[in-house]
Amino acid sequence: MKIENIGWSIGNFCNAKCHHCYSWRQRQGHEILSLDEIDTILDKIISYGIKTVNFGGNEPIFTNGKDLGSTTLPYIIDRLYERNIICGITTNGFTEKYLYENHFDTFMKVNDWDFSLDAPCSKEHNKNRNVSNAFEMVLEGLDICTKHKRLKSIVVAGMHTNLKPDVLNQFITLAQKYEADFRINILKPTEEHHKTLLPSVEKIYESMDWLLEKMDMVCMSESIFASQVGIGCNGSPCGEKSFRIRTKINGRVPITPCVYLDLDAGDILSESIDSIVSGAVFSCFIHMIVS
Repeated sequence: MKIENIGWSIGNFCNAKCHHCYSWRQRQGHEILSLDEIDTILDKIISYGIKTVNFGGNEPIFTNGKDLGSTTLPYIIDRLYERNIICGITTNGFTEKYLYENHFDTFMKVNDWDFSLDAPCSKEHNKNRNVSNAFEMVLEGLDICTKHKRLKSIVVAGMHTNLKPDVLNQFITLAQKYEADFRINILKPTEEHHKTLLPSVEKIYESMDWLLEKMDMVCMSESIFASQVGIGCNGSPCGEKSFRIRTKINGRVPITPCVYLDLDAGDILSESIDSIVSGAVFSCFIHMIVS
């Protein structure tokens, strides 16, 4: 087992309030990382040999609550870039816009931008995000990435509202317009109300069949579909090839083997990555997945 790719929920505030959000609880009672603590985490990431870091989970630019002037995201990206560690950002568009307008050099150091979209039209997407210009911000971000030749993708949380052929076709049209990859993550219910957003099993299969007829598949992260479409599957990367660094709370910065699970496998501030990934939580998690 060798972890190479990690996610980091460095943000502790978000400008949106998405109905399907799975990470809002992690922002409750958050604490701001000091520069010394950030350096501790970065040193461990670098020395362990991590190859890629994706910032997401919460809107990444908000590392210091609402205080954008004190954001430490540019510092973090610059340090990782110096050590040839690839950085990607999952965003609702706000982080990309802020870096582009205020830290252009850092913006250009980000390898890939993943823009979250819930609907391919302004009215529905903005309503779900509770942000009046959320859709327009994504389009602006895609346009900026095209202009500056940045890798980009449109990422959709698959819900019963958007796993429909006509809606999927509009997503594809957008992706083609901006020469972006298109990715769907089937919604993982982490809250009781998420159950009302879940698509039926039949709807999931129908949408996947439809997409496979319309698009070229680059990769398949859903294990059950990977085996059915005949591309092979090595199982979930969670806990074996990847993990998530969560926001600081109660003086700890927990590592969890999976972004969707509320597990604290160890504190990266006080423990080594080696000791955490070889510990009981990771071992039990991997055994559960394999079994």
